[in-house]
Amino acid sequence: MPQDGAVHIPTGYLRYGDATRSHWGADLALEYYVNNDLTIWGNTSILSQNMWIPGEDNDDDLPFASYLNAPTFKFRMGMNYFPSEGFRGSLSFQHDDAYFTSQGIFSGITQEKNLVDMSIGYKFKNNMAFDLTGTNIFDFKYQTYPNFPTIGRRIIGKITYKF
Repeated sequence: MPQDGAVHIPTGYLRYGDATRSHWGADLALEYYVNNDLTIWGNTSILSQNMWIPGEDNDDDLPFASYLNAPTFKFRMGMNYFPSEGFRGSLSFQHDDAYFTSQGIFSGITQEKNLVDMSIGYKFKNNMAFDLTGTNIFDFKYQTYPNFPTIGRRIIGKITYKF
């Protein structure tokens, strides 16, 4: 950080003259309605570059290192089955590539993630429903960023009654 006496968090982003960072990205999302109860969906995000290091071929002549703190590739896909009554459920998979993040004490390599989520439930005729949701059901241990707490499986049960 420059030693100019300013507290940079509330003053916004630092500016370095005419230095610019160039990259491109794309997002794509699709959802297919098989019928009124079943949908299949997927989405992906791609970045051409997520870090700029002075002296490297793709540094855009920046005088400082710069990071987007995001993976260059990630995707999600799944299916939802939610009829108005009876059994219901969902299944989804998510993937994030590993990437380097620079955020103070939370800097370093963020590991690749491959997670599966699932839910199953039952909706009764009397406006009551029971649902069981599993996030990261295969208990893959990961950290959102380096030095963050380790995350594993999470199971939540829920009973809902609509008045």
